[in-house]
Amino acid sequence: MKNIFCSQLTGVIRNIFFLIVLIILVFSITPAMAYVSDVTLNLTTDKYGSETSWELKNAGGSVLYSGSGYSDYSDYTQTFVLSDGDYEFIIYDSYGDGICCSSGNGSYTLTDGNNAQIVSGGDFSSSETTGFSIPGIYYCTSSGSNNNYEWIAGVHVGTINNTSGASGYSDFTSQILDVLSGDTVSVSLTPGFSDSSETEYWKVWIDYNQDGDFEDSGETVLSKSGSSTVSGSFVVRELTEGETRMRVSMSYGEFPPSCDIFSYGEVEDYTVNIGDGQYCTSSSINCNLEWIAGVHIGTLSNTSGASGYTNFTYKTLSVSPNESITVTLTPDFSGDTDREFWKVWIDYNQDGDFEDSGEEVFSKVGKTSVSGSFTVPTSAKGVTRMRVTMSDDADPSCCGTFTDGEVEDYTVNIGDGQYCTSSSINFIKVNPRLCRGTHQCLTITGM
Repeated sequence: MKNIFCSQLTGVIRNIFFLIVLIILVFSITPAMAYVSDVTLNLTTDKYGSETSWELKNAGGSVLYSGSGYSDYSDYTQTFVLSDGDYEFIIYDSYGDGICCSSGNGSYTLTDGNNAQIVSGGDFSSSETTGFSIPGIYYCTSSGSNNNYEWIAGVHVGTINNTSGASGYSDFTSQILDVLSGDTVSVSLTPGFSDSSETEYWKVWIDYNQDGDFEDSGETVLSKSGSSTVSGSFVVRELTEGETRMRVSMSYGEFPPSCDIFSYGEVEDYTVNIGDGQYCTSSSINCNLEWIAGVHIGTLSNTSGASGYTNFTYKTLSVSPNESITVTLTPDFSGDTDREFWKVWIDYNQDGDFEDSGEEVFSKVGKTSVSGSFTVPTSAKGVTRMRVTMSDDADPSCCGTFTDGEVEDYTVNIGDGQYCTSSSINFIKVNPRLCRGTHQCLTITGM
């Protein structure tokens, strides 16, 4: 009997062992799934629906989805499934007066899988271009289950000044706080009460590392309590850049968690846009008459619609020192053609401006496409910024505003041909601050 029992036990152990091995093998050979997200377009046409069309392109400029042939005064909805990466949505009006508001109140909205707005509009001329990235980050839910007695009445954080009524949760991510790394931001938070005031506990979080939570060190930026307005300030974390989420929570009785439901109070979410504190702003006041339609510099080729300023820094021009780079820049007009003044700058020494000798790399004037070339300095290397400006004013500056035209920013990666070899990898995102002016070799083992 003992031998039979031992034999059966040995068999069970053996089966468990093989099951564990099988599980390990399945997970080890299964490729990582790419992140995908639903992106939804809601379109309302104006009186002339047939004039409206649109395209959705990937980072390489290939058209993935498009639409045209619409009826007048009609509503359309289309959903796309997109994997992680960079995209552009371009809407066109063949007549050049947009879809709002001279011939009806047409509009369009693009939202992500979390129903967060990517872009909305309707009041443009011939076209409007918006760049966006997938994946979006999905944050945990949080709210007050009862807001009949107390709620968030006022949020004043830096340039955000928002007043609102009672709600368990409010999505104010369309309101954006623009700050720079290292900025000191003032905060004033005001509760609302249906009866007598109570002591309320406040917390404010910012997802600095953009990983979809508020749990990391330093992401609780304010913690206060009081029966009336509470005030304070925080310093924006250094070496932080890009758009991310800010959450403001107010709770009765105790400090609220960043996630989950609590008894009394409210939660509000906002967007924070953290700049790098380096490059000056530049934009036209009016882009309805003329704008940048095409930028072709070396291997970089980009077409776009009218905008006072467009951030295309997710598009990269790769060059080498002493390389001759060809340039072709194309304007577009809503009416008659006009003489345009073009300039291109590259921040070769990566000091956050375009003012140094040799950083103005191209300057031309013309009514149609202008062409030329420039040579990358022998000493240049690393990742940096390129600015393209078109203005109907003579000699545009690299900073500030001007009347008519457009400004576009791009990224330039200057290599020297001395790169390590590597294996194929699905996707790696590197902060350029960590490797500016250096070469980074990545070795992967056990794949």
